[in-house]
Amino acid sequence: MGEWTKRALRNLGHNLGRAALLVIGARRDECFRYGPTELAVLWGAFAVTVVAVDAYFNTPIGGVSPWGASYALSMALIVFLAIWVSAKVGPRDLRAPRLAHAMVPVFTIWVLFAVATAQLIQSASTISTYYLLMAAPYLVLIRGAYAAHRKLGLAGRLRAAVGAAVLVLIFGLGRDWLIYYPIFEQRLEGAAENAADERRFDMETLYYRQTAMLRGQAALLEEGTPGQVELWAVLVAGDAHQNVFLSEVEAVRDILADTFGAARRVITLANSDDHPHRYPLANPPNLREALRLVGAQMDRDEDVLLVFITSHGTDELISANFYPVRPNDFTPSGLAQAVAVSGAQNVALILSACHSGSFVPHFKRSNMLVATAAAAEKNSFGCSDKNEWTWFGDAFFNHAIRETPDLAVAFKQASALISEWEANAGYEPSDPQLWIGEAIAPVLDKLAESAAAGTDVADGQPLSPSSPPLPAPR
Repeated sequence: MGEWTKRALRNLGHNLGRAALLVIGARRDECFRYGPTELAVLWGAFAVTVVAVDAYFNTPIGGVSPWGASYALSMALIVFLAIWVSAKVGPRDLRAPRLAHAMVPVFTIWVLFAVATAQLIQSASTISTYYLLMAAPYLVLIRGAYAAHRKLGLAGRLRAAVGAAVLVLIFGLGRDWLIYYPIFEQRLEGAAENAADERRFDMETLYYRQTAMLRGQAALLEEGTPGQVELWAVLVAGDAHQNVFLSEVEAVRDILADTFGAARRVITLANSDDHPHRYPLANPPNLREALRLVGAQMDRDEDVLLVFITSHGTDELISANFYPVRPNDFTPSGLAQAVAVSGAQNVALILSACHSGSFVPHFKRSNMLVATAAAAEKNSFGCSDKNEWTWFGDAFFNHAIRETPDLAVAFKQASALISEWEANAGYEPSDPQLWIGEAIAPVLDKLAESAAAGTDVADGQPLSPSSPPLPAPR
């Protein structure tokens, strides 16, 4: 081993040791030994750490993105060049190099902690720590730019303008690309089938087929039974990139058929990477048309219209995600307009998504039931390609509705079951929400009586165990 290599390794070990002491709060007056060689090695260590974190956050089966790699690694290179420049032009007590060298042991300690506690995504505090640590390079950049800025000796206003431009440039370099991106197991197992689907996938053809696909489902709707309260439904799987939403709406359709005799009173909309032509797209225009078609067939004054949407969500938004189709998302105002188009006087709105409780205030009407998987500020759980159900869908439809056709009672049972699962998993409670208007309550009672008289729901068996796997929150 050459003397140059030995010196570089000694310096790197020295710097990492001082950084570790800095992390635990020990004060050292001795400066770091930094130069182009040490910074290059540190840059490589940082790059390996970023790839490892990306790989662990995603799936064990994945691929390397050249765009993400070039973007993130060039960002790291810029950071460490800024360290070197700031060390040359800044004061001797500059702390930027200390912060930079501290990043590597901090990342190492955090990754070991996260793996040991299995809380990478589940813990909000861990996520906050991750983003805090990702901010470290920006602090280094800002400090280096500030040192160089002072060295230029510009006049007051000009210096402020240049400083503002530098800050905009720095924060414009945000790391948005993954180096290692997930490839889900189901897609690898069905690679040949999916390749054939991709060859058949043409966006223009898909859009032109929507009207025919909706009319095809509408043609299968049966005539209602006068004098009997019946359930009609529109089921929506919003996100195309995880199969759990598609499998959930298909299972819900079967359960509604078994429990309420609604086999020919359901329209299904779904975005699906693997099966883009199986159902009409899940987007706001198709939802309005589906609700119009169902409303035209049902007894609008007597029957109950159930609208079930399952997907990812955030505040006052439920995702309709299907790249490259790019549908618009579902919002409270858009959903209210779609429901109004149906003309139905008794509506049960069931929403399975994070933050879906934010929709409740917009639908507090006497003729509506609104049930959501989570409170406005909370996450719900279960969006994993390893699952056939989200937790809320599993608890509400696959367990509770199989035991009782009473939607209000089913919600209470589902909420208790979800609370048990979350407590066992150590998750923050999702706090499902329920609103039942005064006018719809007696109609739901009649629906439950009608379903109980026509179907032996007590014999139904859940499609999955009562203790589901522990997926990441969504």
